[in-house]
This record gives sequence, structure tokens and C-alpha cells, in this order.
Amino acid sequence: MKLVVFDSTDELIVGKDTPDPLSFAFAAKRGAHAGGAMKPVNPALTQSVLSEALSLSGEATGRCLYIHIPFCRVRCTYCNFSNSSESIYSDLKASFDRGVLLKHELGEWFDALMHLFTAWQKRGLVNITPFAVELTLAGQFWAVTLATNAIQVIQNQTQAILKSA
Repeated sequence: MKLVVFDSTDELIVGKDTPDPLSFAFAAKRGAHAGGAMKPVNPALTQSVLSEALSLSGEATGRCLYIHIPFCRVRCTYCNFSNSSESIYSDLKASFDRGVLLKHELGEWFDALMHLFTAWQKRGLVNITPFAVELTLAGQFWAVTLATNAIQVIQNQTQAILKSA
């Protein structure tokens, strides 16, 4: 069994312990993509647009550059590109979209993430059964944030394992 390590006191990951998790579990919704003002760049203008973006000094509005490379092995939570891989990330995303994470679908990751699920249950975001983790109404509201956090925990653990190898 894999062991996922995370800071169980980090409210950015597990949420705040509050009597009203629907309203106050997290300060704001989080996602892997900044979203909003995205637009495709004409291939003929790619170099000039990239040069212009990189030349801007840090402004209060911030900026985001997303370069899509199709046929990724892992699909990000914000990506609409077709992907046939059976990765934990796409499985988690689909489970959170559905509102229930099934043990038989997530395999060993279900048990590996149980500490995170338990922290979320204490905050009223999920209900845990022996074979599933079901999102509460508050959990459904925060589903994208929860999925992003679960994926981030897995990615952090994977990076830590790679660094120690």
C-alpha cells in the first residue's frame, strides 16, 4: 500500500473546521487553472505574444500562460482534451465530478488517501463508508478544490519519493 503524506493541519488542503463547511471550509475555490481570460494564440504570432508576456513586469492583475500539448499521459483537472489514459488523476477527477469516490475504482489510492478523506469528514465535506467516500452538499460545492487538493497531495508525495531515490 502507498502512503500519502501531507500536513493534516494545512487548512488549504483539508479545509477549516467550521460548523458551516458549505460557506467556510475554504477561503475561496481553488483550481489548477487560473481561467477567465484565456484565448488561443495564432501560431504565426506565438513568438511575439510569448515575448510580450515575458517582458511585462509583475502587475497587480497577474498572468497565466497555459501551453497545451495534446496526448498527455495525465489529464489536468481543467483540460477538455480527450485522453484515454487510466491515470489516478483522471480517475479522481471523474470521481469528484460524480460526487462519490469508489474504493474499487481508485484501488490502493483509496486507502492511501484515507487520512485526507478523514480530515475532510471531520470538516463536513465527505462521508466515509467502507467502500466509498461520498461528497456532502458542502463537498459537492468544493469538489474542484477537493480534487485539486487530492491531486496536489499525490503529486507532492510522488516528488518527495523521486527526490529521495
